Amino acid sequence: MADWIGKKQRNEDLDDEIAAHMAMAERDLGSRAAARREFGNEALIKEVTRSMWGFGWLDRFWQDIRYGARALRKSPGFTAVVVLTLALGIGANSAIYSAMRAALAPLSIPRPDRAVMVSSEDLQRGWKQFPVSVPDYQEWKASGVFSGLAAFDEDNRNLRLNDRAERVSGIRTTRELFDSIGVHARLGRDFSAADYQPGAPPVAILSDALWRARFAGDPTVINRSVVIDGAPYTIVGVLPRNFPKIGKDLLYTPLVFSAEQLSDRSSRHFALVGRLADGVSLEAARARLTEISIRIEKQFPAPNTGVRAEVDLFQDAYQQDARELTTVLVGAVGFVLLIACANIASLVLARGSARAREMTIRSALGAGTWRLSRQLLTENLLLALLGGAAAIAPAWVAIQFIAGFKMDEMPNPENIVLDWRVLVFNLVLSLATGILVGLAPAWQVRRLRVADALKATGRSLSGSLHQRLRSALVVAEVALTLVLLVGAGLMIHTFVRLRAAYPGYEAANLMTMRVALSDRQYGDPQRQAAFFAEVLNRARALPEVTSAAAIDELPETDTIHATGLYFPDRAEVRPEDVPVVFTNSVSGPYFETMRIPLVRGRYLSDVDVKTSPLVAVIDDWTAKRYWPNQDPVGRFFSSGRKSPLVRVVGVVGNVEPGIVVTVLKGRTGQAYYPAAQRPRPAMALVVRAAGDPAPLAAAVSDVVRQVDRDQPVYDVRTMDAVRAAGSAPQQLTSFLLAGFAVVALLLAAIGIYGVMAYSVGRRTREFGLRMSLGAQPGNILKMVAGSGLRLAGIGIGLGLLGAFGLTRALDSLLYGVRATDPATFGMAAAMLALAALVAGYVPARRATRIDPVVALKDE
Repeated sequence: MADWIGKKQRNEDLDDEIAAHMAMAERDLGSRAAARREFGNEALIKEVTRSMWGFGWLDRFWQDIRYGARALRKSPGFTAVVVLTLALGIGANSAIYSAMRAALAPLSIPRPDRAVMVSSEDLQRGWKQFPVSVPDYQEWKASGVFSGLAAFDEDNRNLRLNDRAERVSGIRTTRELFDSIGVHARLGRDFSAADYQPGAPPVAILSDALWRARFAGDPTVINRSVVIDGAPYTIVGVLPRNFPKIGKDLLYTPLVFSAEQLSDRSSRHFALVGRLADGVSLEAARARLTEISIRIEKQFPAPNTGVRAEVDLFQDAYQQDARELTTVLVGAVGFVLLIACANIASLVLARGSARAREMTIRSALGAGTWRLSRQLLTENLLLALLGGAAAIAPAWVAIQFIAGFKMDEMPNPENIVLDWRVLVFNLVLSLATGILVGLAPAWQVRRLRVADALKATGRSLSGSLHQRLRSALVVAEVALTLVLLVGAGLMIHTFVRLRAAYPGYEAANLMTMRVALSDRQYGDPQRQAAFFAEVLNRARALPEVTSAAAIDELPETDTIHATGLYFPDRAEVRPEDVPVVFTNSVSGPYFETMRIPLVRGRYLSDVDVKTSPLVAVIDDWTAKRYWPNQDPVGRFFSSGRKSPLVRVVGVVGNVEPGIVVTVLKGRTGQAYYPAAQRPRPAMALVVRAAGDPAPLAAAVSDVVRQVDRDQPVYDVRTMDAVRAAGSAPQQLTSFLLAGFAVVALLLAAIGIYGVMAYSVGRRTREFGLRMSLGAQPGNILKMVAGSGLRLAGIGIGLGLLGAFGLTRALDSLLYGVRATDPATFGMAAAMLALAALVAGYVPARRATRIDPVVALKDE
């Protein structure tokens, strides 16, 4: 009986509500017939739903949607502005979500909390995540904290396919690698102990990408023989797609240590990945390896002073660079969406004030607070869904832009796509945004008073409380915008410094390419030097070539060779105080080709051969640092106390290597050796053209094949492209932050304009009264514009405090500018203040044109 009574009461309430809506529709549409046509289907739905469920929640929801759609159609300008604003905010967030998901996706390995990366840390120099020596690896492996610990290093190889050699990225590794990561070959097998025995047949394992790209995914590839570096290798396995790519590896071969490596504690070339033993925590492993590092330092102080083991979870180390970059972008794009929400909430509040009379009449006709709140919330959800749908296009464009930056800091760029996951994220974000924005009108209707319906206007409904809320939203917009402007300014400053700063050479008209010689065919260092000398001689004879040379590692590269400097005429220093310089071997007129100026002495030349005394050229920074107020030409140094002495024959200008910017965060000197005295099997050719260098790429590649067709040419780029690739993280971050900042600045200006326009509309009578009492237009202008500048000033003050703390997250990406750069902070604040002044001027100007007589009569 009680249920029947409750059901009857709900039906009566619903009938009352239908009657109220019918009355309002009749007033809006002009006739009872039009109202019946508008509500006829809804009434039918109500009756059917009532008979099925006993209450009308479904038809009420449908009615809310229909009414909300009509309300939005009646305000096309408002709807368009809100949808466009949401499209920008949600689209940017969807794009960054796609990049973050691709870069930070959990690795598909068993028990990832047990897989670790082990590296060296130099406490004296502040260097972290550096390679380790073989003796350190062996002692850490025997520590008892690992069930397996593998050593590996990059070893790019020449792979012969279809009578043509190709350069592929490779990894040499000990057999523990696959057990340590926990992922094994999908076809064939992993490396076995027999593969590491002396005289064992060479074997290789393919990555899934190489297997599909070069072998067409042929499952019969197992046990097939291929030629790698001129020697036959047997393919014994193919890895699954989910195997984490360590660098750009495609081809895996066994790593066997030489007798010299087993005893050399000063050479650090290997990275380590391991799996913690059962019962050993990450903290316990760190403590144990620190104890071993301290013991090694005491036993062998010369190369190990201040060196400690660094143990990190494999996934953390694998994704560290991507995490730093995406953290900045996620924070920035989140600010954009918050600014958009604040702007839309301000617009909704203003629209709610304009609809105050409508709301009070509906309330007088029987609509409750929850009914009205639900209707307004539905309208905002519809707006948010429209914005989310419109966001798909800008999200797709942004995703293509981000994926185009193929850089190590953003792994798996092929996974940065607009797929169903991104669309689901878009939908969820749209709904969340609609609910967030809908809180403002929901709060607004709770303050409705039916008595206000009897007044000529609903202005008193909003009152000063609404104005204060909208002002607070504008202050928040300005503060968030300033943080974005400062961040964008810092990154733009960095990018401009990187591209505009003189790198120490002239990059224009330079073509570069790499050639790596096979160890089997060019194991003799002198054959290596002879090969590159022959290639350079033939290249110089090509038309349009003005000069050609070679160096083992180009400037801006992420690979370095370094050595300590020992001076025979000075007292021995502590191991941690031994100066370190980067080293390079050069062939041909390298400095002349790169146009690196000679400061004193002479360049390296053809007279510096194997049989002549050892010589080197140093850069000006090294000369001033280690021979202050002296002429270093003719002085000697060595790379070790027992190493042969090298005579300095020249000093050249400083060249900025990319590694200084990205890793060491400090200046390091450079020393150049003649390749005839220190040959390298892999070098970069540098060819200067008289004009556009692009046509030289094919001609120089043909020259290499003429000398030896088995030696592939790869990484063919202009020097300008090499420089651009070195600054790719800064370039991407600069472009995105600048775009976000521009959007935020426009939204903040619109917000300030909206608040000022609303204020002028509410204060029309006040301004009319002031002007009738003698106030000049200039006074009114200052009053209105001043209130806008006050809001902007408060927001700028809060934004400066926030930017001071938050922009430190950009520190790892900055170059040539501090995270607290005063000029950038001041410029951002000035831009925002100017935008606020312009945005507030238009409504302030309109206030000065109010006719006092008309204003007072209307009131």
